Amino acid sequence: IWGFSDISTIKVGNVAMDSDTYGDHCWERPEDIDYIRQPIVSDSAPETAAEMAAALAASSMIFADDRDYAKKLVEEAVSLLYFAVDSGRCPSPMTEDQLYKSSGFNDEYLWASTLLYFATGNSTFLSLATDKEIATSAGAFRRSSKLRVFSWDNRLPGAALLLRRLRVFLNPGYPTEEMLSTYYGISGDNACSYLLQYGVFNYTSNYSCIVGYGTKFPVHVHHRDASIPSDGRKYNCSGGQIWLTSRHPNPHNLTGAMVGGPDTEDRFRDIRSLPDYTEPTLVDNAALAAALVSLTTSGGAGVVVDPMFYNLPSLYPAAPPPPAPWEPHV
Repeated sequence: IWGFSDISTIKVGNVAMDSDTYGDHCWERPEDIDYIRQPIVSDSAPETAAEMAAALAASSMIFADDRDYAKKLVEEAVSLLYFAVDSGRCPSPMTEDQLYKSSGFNDEYLWASTLLYFATGNSTFLSLATDKEIATSAGAFRRSSKLRVFSWDNRLPGAALLLRRLRVFLNPGYPTEEMLSTYYGISGDNACSYLLQYGVFNYTSNYSCIVGYGTKFPVHVHHRDASIPSDGRKYNCSGGQIWLTSRHPNPHNLTGAMVGGPDTEDRFRDIRSLPDYTEPTLVDNAALAAALVSLTTSGGAGVVVDPMFYNLPSLYPAAPPPPAPWEPHV
C-alpha cells in the first residue's frame, strides 16, 4: 500500500468482488488464496490515506535511530495527510466507499495529525489535531458508547489518549487548551467505563477473552489458519466452509490473542462464525500488546515518558544562565 499526494492512493481490493462470496464465505488459508486481489487506484481516499500517514508517522518514531529512513517515512506521511485532507474536501464517487466502508474520515485526520505532531514537532499538525470543527465531526462532543472503543472505524480514542498525555506532561496551554481538555475528559471517561464494566482477562460471563489465559477461554476463534487443520490438504473458498462452521475447537491455539469479547449485555458466545465475539483483530491486539509492554520492567525502566516527546520543541523559554558569583568591590 502506498500513495502519492498529487496522483493517487493504491490499495488492495476488487470493487466488483461480491462480499458474500469472498467474505467469511471464503474460508481458506491466506497462503492458499486463489482469487484475484487486484490493486485499485483512487484519486480520493481520505480515510485510507490518513491511516497510511498515521502508520508511517508512528514508524518514523520507532526507526528514529536510522535518521535517513525516519526522514523518508515522515516525508511520505506528510504527503499522504495533505492528500487525505485535499481528497476529503472533494470526495470521489469511486472506489473507497465500496472497499473501505468507514463511517467518516475526521477521526483518521485527528489520528494522523496527532502522530505527525509527535513525529515532527510541527505545530501545524497540533493545530489540525485540535481543530474544533474536525473534532466535532469525529464525535468528540458526543457521548456514545460506540465512540469509546478504539477500532479501525474509530481512531478518536487513540488520538484523545495521546493528546491527554501531551496535556498532562507538557501542558502547552493556549490556544490548544480547550480541545486538549476535551480529549483529557474523553480518555478519562473511556478508562473509567472500561474499569467499571470489565477487564479483558475476566468477564462476568466467566470467559477470558485472552486465548490460553485462565481456565475458560475461546477455543473457536474466528481465524482461518487456526481453524483449518494441518492435514496436507489445500482447501479452496467453499471447501474450507466445513471448518468455519465446525463445532470442534480450533486445532491450533492462538495463545495470547485477544478476541472481540462480549456484547452490550455482557454475553459472550464462543462461536467461530460470529466474528464480533471471537475474531482477534490486529488493531485490538496491537493496543493490548502496547499496554502490556508499558507495564513491564524487563527493559529496566517500566513506563518511559520522555521518548514520546523527543521531537517536540520546547514550549517554554529556556531558563537564563545563573548570575556570575558575587564579588565585593574594593
